[in-house]
Amino acid sequence: MSSKTSSLPHEVYLSIFSHIATADLLSASLVNRSWHHSALSLLYAHLYLTSSKKLSLLHKYSLISRHSRLIHSVTLYRIDLTIQDKLTLVNECQSLISITLIKCTNIDSEFLREFVKANMFSLERFCIWGDSTPGNNLANETKITDDLLTPMLEFCGNLRELRVCGAEITDDFLTNLASSMSDQLSSTSSSIEDNNDHEIPYSTYVNNYTANIEDNIENFPRTSNSSTNTTNSAYTADNKHSMTSSSINASFDTTLNTCSTCTSHNDTAFSNDESIYFYSPTIITCPHLTTLDLTECFNLTAFGVAELFSPQQLPKFHVLILQYNSQNDLDLEFFEFLADNFKSHIFKINMLNSKGSNGKNKALQTFARASKDLYILGKRKNNVQVIKKERRILDEEILKIFCARAKF
Repeated sequence: MSSKTSSLPHEVYLSIFSHIATADLLSASLVNRSWHHSALSLLYAHLYLTSSKKLSLLHKYSLISRHSRLIHSVTLYRIDLTIQDKLTLVNECQSLISITLIKCTNIDSEFLREFVKANMFSLERFCIWGDSTPGNNLANETKITDDLLTPMLEFCGNLRELRVCGAEITDDFLTNLASSMSDQLSSTSSSIEDNNDHEIPYSTYVNNYTANIEDNIENFPRTSNSSTNTTNSAYTADNKHSMTSSSINASFDTTLNTCSTCTSHNDTAFSNDESIYFYSPTIITCPHLTTLDLTECFNLTAFGVAELFSPQQLPKFHVLILQYNSQNDLDLEFFEFLADNFKSHIFKINMLNSKGSNGKNKALQTFARASKDLYILGKRKNNVQVIKKERRILDEEILKIFCARAKF
């Protein structure tokens, strides 16, 4: 009986063990070597930590370093990160597909930059959620700002999903994000044109890259992106709030004209859903970002969002989650314009009743009227979804959104 069970393929064990609780999975890992290997693969695949104490235990017994090759995603919830925590994550977790940081403290820009850089070839999903609760002024609280996030953007070319929520980011972050992706796309296009002159088949580049990446990954010079620190937004601080709705429309008209005159070269070069790699002195990838979540980011304006809508910057971008904010022109008129002119995109609009149930009657009436108008818009437009909230998203709801699967 035992010989038959121990001879089952690893994939079968993974399928079976994926349906049992963590405590039972720990017990199963003690049965034999085959079960041990399969159980550990599931236990460490999605590392989900909710306290600094649990993380310190992993340090104490060197569990992260011993099983780092099994870890594919890291979710940290309200962890007060120490220097040791940061060093371990950067040095040991280097093949992650997903990174999620929910209301963690003591996060700095250098740590984020190095953490993303260490996983730049594999990372497809990056999520960070700040604590935007009014009146929350903890001594070690980390504010999610432009300065915190911008340095990591040069290593985000492989990202499919970027979620920056509960943050104090401004339009400058969106400008830096778009320009960073645009630079990587331009670099890819330039490399394609240069290599076409030599008539070297694409498959040759792929084979060379695959055969040599393991041996050369540490020696690859990585492209320095000086544009991540740029602040030359089309909508500067001086004129950002003085522009009218007609100027927004003019900006989008320019973008639409760019879309219509876009050459077939880009369509051919980037039609493949995978990264286009070339074995060259630099690492080159086509930006893959498809989803951008900006829930509970209240400092953004319509002018900053306009930076995102260019096929020359984010060619695969098509899902945008925004916070309704009529004070910054993120209103009914703006969302209707987006829905009409970018029909291949999906727009999810979060609407928060900032006054709550005890707000003044006038404020409640305004919220009710705007909610009704957006609801009608969502019914008329297939690419618009409206989510109405009476309060900010609770921690329990955030954790459900990110579907943390494994617990320690």
